[in-house]
Amino acid sequence: MNENYNYTTIHNKDLEYTILSNLMNYQNLYPQYQEMLSVDLFEYPSCKGTFIAIKAISEDGDMPDLLTVNMYLSKNPIKDAPDAAELSVIYSFTVTCVNFERDLSVLVDMAKRRRYWKFAENLIKLSLDPTSDMSEADNHIEALREESVKHTSGVYDMKAINDALTERVAQNTVDEKANMITTGFKFIDEKGGFQLTDLNIIGGATSMGKTTLALNMLVNGAKSGVPSMFFSLEMTIEQVAARINAPISGVSSSLLLFKKLYTSQLRDFEKAKAESNALPIYIDDSSKDIETIKSKIRSMALKKGVKVFYIDFMQRILKPKYMRESEASFYENLSNDLKNLAKELKVCIVPLTQLNREARNEDPRPTLQKIKASSGIEQAADNVIFIYRPGYYGKRHKFRPELDPDNSAEIIIDKGRNYGKGSGYVGYKPELSLFYDLDAGVPESVTSAPKQKELPF
Repeated sequence: MNENYNYTTIHNKDLEYTILSNLMNYQNLYPQYQEMLSVDLFEYPSCKGTFIAIKAISEDGDMPDLLTVNMYLSKNPIKDAPDAAELSVIYSFTVTCVNFERDLSVLVDMAKRRRYWKFAENLIKLSLDPTSDMSEADNHIEALREESVKHTSGVYDMKAINDALTERVAQNTVDEKANMITTGFKFIDEKGGFQLTDLNIIGGATSMGKTTLALNMLVNGAKSGVPSMFFSLEMTIEQVAARINAPISGVSSSLLLFKKLYTSQLRDFEKAKAESNALPIYIDDSSKDIETIKSKIRSMALKKGVKVFYIDFMQRILKPKYMRESEASFYENLSNDLKNLAKELKVCIVPLTQLNREARNEDPRPTLQKIKASSGIEQAADNVIFIYRPGYYGKRHKFRPELDPDNSAEIIIDKGRNYGKGSGYVGYKPELSLFYDLDAGVPESVTSAPKQKELPF
């Protein structure tokens, strides 16, 4: 044996513990590095068992922490899996994920060297055995090549890419709306509506109706059969439910929440409930930080098949106290995280965002530059949609002056990665939390609803 060789280790139990500890403590790591992770990375049986549990729990949309991993292993016995004491040691082995990518790369390299080592051992045995068939050695070499190809997943040649596109074209031939999430607004849906893997930003100044527009889009999509979810960081679930049922019932959300209803209004509310109960809509009013929101998006996408997630709104998402990054950097990273998650899960994510307050005498019409921390959010977004009600400022629509500015709004597509810029006009019934397509006319529930004095807000 040549003494000049510098030999390297091809397994390290501490490193395996470090990777597993990070995966159990930081839920965002598994989906982020899923392509690199596999059970073959782990040499030690207890580490293999732990990873099997982490993988199963993560891909089911849950958090693989100490409790869930321990419960999984107790319900699903795995040979040589760690006992509770060793699992606790693994869980608390490291306290930071700063070097996770570097450590994982080292583990991947070690696993590759082990594969080559085992391959070389088998090849030597076959070569020295006069009774062996050397075609078996060729099979081992081919298997090693295939193993290497597996670790380039995510890289495709042009034929594979065109095959995927052909499938999409064929699907559109059968149903051109198969890949679209309808918004209920003709000028958006004619351009393709909302698409899976997209990050669509809805922006507007305070009191423009961002939440109302988002909820109208959510309900319109759900009516077409798209499972939809709304994260409310500002309102309670009852307030959100009132806004969903108001346009259906013709009874305003403020009356639903705070007034004694007429008999006819109670009857209309019961009908509205029966309709909204049947819609595939989920509401969350408890999540406040991005990791919890991402975790629930993953869980609901995997478990319930939710395809579109609205977040109301970005500026209410709590910045972790330990983060020292600037506000601009935080929103840039937040937007990139949401875009990557939408692409990974093949869902559509629609965060709402505020605009910077206008300076006195400034044109109130929304622009990309007015988004808070605009550059990072804008760059990550596939589409940016603004809502603008000139009546709020005592103005009229510049290009549609005949419209009542208090009962209409302009929806502006200021960035459209797939369908360009544009705008359209919608009707607005503030008392019913409703924007509606002008081409379709005023919904029947609005015109037939009995009148009752509204509350002064």
